[in-house]
Amino acid sequence: DQEEFDRLRDYWLRAYPKLPDNTRNCVTFAFGAMIDVLRTRDVYELLCSDTFALTPELILNGRIVIFDLPVRELGDAGLLIQSAFKYLFQKTVERRPDQGDGTRPVFLWEDESQTFFSEFDPIFQQTARSSRVARVSLSQNLSNFYAHLGGGDQARHLFDSFIGNMNTRIAHANGDALTNHWYAEMFGTWEKPTSSSSASSSESDNPFATLFPGFNRPKLSHSQGSQREPLVSQSDFAQLRMGGKENNFLADAYVYRVGPPFKSTGRSFMKATFQQQFI
Repeated sequence: DQEEFDRLRDYWLRAYPKLPDNTRNCVTFAFGAMIDVLRTRDVYELLCSDTFALTPELILNGRIVIFDLPVRELGDAGLLIQSAFKYLFQKTVERRPDQGDGTRPVFLWEDESQTFFSEFDPIFQQTARSSRVARVSLSQNLSNFYAHLGGGDQARHLFDSFIGNMNTRIAHANGDALTNHWYAEMFGTWEKPTSSSSASSSESDNPFATLFPGFNRPKLSHSQGSQREPLVSQSDFAQLRMGGKENNFLADAYVYRVGPPFKSTGRSFMKATFQQQFI
């Protein structure tokens, strides 16, 4: 901490005053614009009030912290505060001493998780299990992640690294072709038997053709083979029940897990039905 303090002091008291006026103005403007989003709603009271200290240590001591800061309403302020606290929480649980079975399990629950996704998430997820963190990330589809990360190969690599360490995946009804294709490939394929038959006739090969014009005995052929097909097709995901009164409050999903196969299917995935509950 002292080293970091010295570095910051040297910058603001020595390096910053020596910058050209235009450069200093740019730094001041950029910094002011960044922190200006924190001066909305009750953000100051939430983060800086003396009456309540909101820190990740609260969670380690058994509290549940819920952020009611919708990004739709608060924009960048809601995004910045929640992303910052999530990052502090991740670093805090990584630093806490390992006490074996005495280490308190904690969880991180993210709705529309692509909104708060950062390049640190794949790194954190690699050790989340050993840090005793159960993580639930909810998103509408894979395309949302790619769009949030800027698209291209870098976005795909970041998401693949992240999802590769999420060992349980639940796919509900979805109309996004990219997401459905991704799940269909993950579930794998099977060898589907195929067969075909054909009949043909030729007067030149028929000995009765010269005696009885128009008489042809057909030649029959039959073949068998196989072709690879997905165990779950992309269209299957669009047909899952979505809950609600029209579906008797039942929602279907495919559940995938890494490890022993499900007894009911003998595979790494199974189709499940969830009963919606009113709270």
